[in-house]
Formats: sequence, C-alpha cells, structure tokens
Amino acid sequence: MECVLVTGASGYVGLHCVAQLLAQGYLVKGTVRSLSREAEIRNSLTNASICYENLSLIKADLTEDTGWKDAVENCDYVLHVASPFFIGEPKDPNHWINIASAGTLRIMRAANTAGVKKLVLTSSCGAITENRGGLELFSEDDWTDPTLARVSTYFKSKTIAERAAWQFALSGDKHSKMALTVINPSMIVGPSLSDDIGVSNGIIKRMIDGSTPATIALHFGFVDVRDVAKAHVLALKSTRSNGERIIVSEREMWLKDVAKILRDNGYNKAPKIELPNFLAKLFGMFNTEIRSTTKILGQRRITTANKAKNILAWSPRDVRDSILESARQITELEESSTTTRSTLRTGAK
Repeated sequence: MECVLVTGASGYVGLHCVAQLLAQGYLVKGTVRSLSREAEIRNSLTNASICYENLSLIKADLTEDTGWKDAVENCDYVLHVASPFFIGEPKDPNHWINIASAGTLRIMRAANTAGVKKLVLTSSCGAITENRGGLELFSEDDWTDPTLARVSTYFKSKTIAERAAWQFALSGDKHSKMALTVINPSMIVGPSLSDDIGVSNGIIKRMIDGSTPATIALHFGFVDVRDVAKAHVLALKSTRSNGERIIVSEREMWLKDVAKILRDNGYNKAPKIELPNFLAKLFGMFNTEIRSTTKILGQRRITTANKAKNILAWSPRDVRDSILESARQITELEESSTTTRSTLRTGAK
C-alpha cells in the first residue's frame, strides 16, 4: 500500500486531499502545527463517512526542521499543500514570503533525502497572472513578476515559493529521481469538511450576511475545493504530469457575478451594486483588505485548464453550484453557532 504525506492536513484544501486519498486506499500521513487538531480532523472525516484507520498525524511546522524527517519517512509521495494564506497586506511581508519559500525547500530537501518518488506542490494562479504584458489570457507559461507594485504579498509568496521549488527540482542533487508537479488553482470555493470554511469562502460569507454592501471590479477564475484536491491526487498517478505546472480553474467571473448567483438563489443581502473604481480606491485608503486589490481593478484574468483536462483527465464540477454549497454550509454553521450560544445563555440562568 503506497503512502502519501499531506502537509497542512487540517486546512481547507489539505483535509479534502486527505479524505480523497484515504477513500482511494492510500496510507496517509498528515502534518499539523499542533496535535490538538487531531480530534477535529478525525471527527470531520467521520462526518464525511471516511474511515481514518490508515491516517497518522505528525506535528511539523514550516518554520522548523523538527518533525519533517519523521513525516517523510517511508512515504512514496508528498502533497505539499501547507502555506500561509491571507487577504490583505501584513505588516511584515517578507516574514510571510520567507515562510512560504523556506518551508517549501525544507520539505523538498527532506523528501528528496527520504527517497520520495514525487512531490506535488500547491501553488496558485496568483503565481501566473500578474505581469507586465497587459494580458487577459494566461497559461502555465506565464509567471507573475513579484517586483510589480500591484502584486499582493500572498501572490509574491506563492510565486517565490514556486520558483524556489522548480530551481530545487531542476538544479538539485543529480542523483535525485523525485519528480515535481505544481498545481495552480484559481479562487477556491466549495464546502469545507470542517468548520474552517477557508479564506476564499469568507468573501461569500460577507456577501450573504450583508457585511459587504457592494462589490468591486475584480475578475478571477473559480474552482471547487474538491476538484483542486482531485487534481493533486490525479497528479500523483500521472507520469505525464511530471515537470508540469497545471492550472485548475472551472470558469472566470467578476465578483458581481458571484453576488448575482447568490441573490438569484434567495440570499437577498448579497450586494447589487459594484463600486466605480475611483470609489473603491478611495475606500481602500481606509481598508487594508480593499487596498491590496485596488491596483488590479478591472483586469480580466482568463486561466484555462486545458492542460489539466488533457494530462490528468480532470473534469471539474460547475463552480456556480459550489458557490451555493458554500453559502448553505456557512448559513448552517451560523445557525448552529446561534443555537449553541442561545442554549448556553439559557443554561446560565
């Protein structure tokens, strides 16, 4: 039975990878920053009707060497999913960029030394779409230029970490046979296996609860989290994917399109108005999350997934349905939380 290590096993994408691997009969190791997450992970898998008998969890952190030797021991493959993910601009961008790139190299060195056959790295379309060319249509041949002022810290971290991974794979130990495939997802939505809905779904949450009164002119590809995990697992099995960057994206939409899907399906608080760019930039002066996106307003980004479909036989679900599944889960979690708070208040009387 082949063994796969999934880094960031408690995360939004990582947990879906763990679930799909277990369902397909792999032995799975998962890394977490704290073993206090173990019960949460196992409960989430149980709720998804996934047997976790073949899952073991190991404490390991991207910032430390401790734990990685044990994590990769006896593994045939590694899915390196763990990475800092945030919206907005942190106070110390280099700190987060260094965690992403140094952490990636730390894991690749450990995996290479352990004789791992293949590593699949989770990157992002954000490592592809931001450059000087004024393009609207992007492919795996394109690279983000991290020196551009408009590039967010998150996109810089993904670009620099992916560059480091390719440099290691192409110029590392000449005796190494470890293959590398990189998966470049667009904006990831869809239901979580745990109460952690993921950062991207936070956009949907703010739309349906009315805390986002208007959208701004941002255009991205969107993809379901389950299809992102599926692409990772398919890449493990495909020698044709060795040495390839692979975009996974189902369709492109403006944020106003996402809001309309939600309104058309009964989420009446979803915004009807798209702010003019000049107003979005004005609000960005007072809101760090908006500020980080105002430099890319109005830019279309078309990221086709032809390579994923041709090489991996990847067939994604309609992401418009995924958006609604996210909205339903968010609503259910909020209702459950409200009920719990009400019960606690009643019990305290």
